[in-house]
Amino acid sequence: MAFRAAPARAAPLEGGTRIGICAGWHLTLNRRFAELAASAGHPLASASPGGPALLAVFAYRPSLALEVSLEIGFSREHFQFSGGPMDLTTMPLDAAVRYSPFSGPIMPYVGAGVGYFLNFIAASPVGSLESHGVGPFALLGASFDLSDRVALVAEYRIAFSRVSIPGLAPLQTGGNWFLVGAQLAFAPEERLLP
Repeated sequence: MAFRAAPARAAPLEGGTRIGICAGWHLTLNRRFAELAASAGHPLASASPGGPALLAVFAYRPSLALEVSLEIGFSREHFQFSGGPMDLTTMPLDAAVRYSPFSGPIMPYVGAGVGYFLNFIAASPVGSLESHGVGPFALLGASFDLSDRVALVAEYRIAFSRVSIPGLAPLQTGGNWFLVGAQLAFAPEERLLP
């Protein structure tokens, strides 16, 4: 009886690209917002439990250890004031860099980036509001190869962006993102010289 070695996983290719989709939970820690809102006469009935989040990633790998990406996301969070509800919808448009010093079937990475956060606040005690802001974020994660093209990914990121709500208080809209998802990698195109 002969045993065959398992096929080696392909390391990420220099010049390769990938697309990914992640889902998870977005949680903003807004203790200061709750304090200021209460002093403005709009106390929160309870802290926000967070809300669902989605993130699409379009990435390019200029070197084996470095990846750059453009990303678009979505999250929704609900706040309950004693006088009624408030919904926060955030759509970040991000540019990120990930660094992974290791290659193999499990690739941990760290990264950072900057995001443009488009925020929609509906049904707040002081009315609806649209705002935007720019802020940095840091991330930490790992990808787990299932094949040479498909991998699972788990990522945590913390973003720093806030919106000022007139008559209420400044609200943190960046916050904590806990994400899991899948990614599909594409090898670089072969270019033949004439």
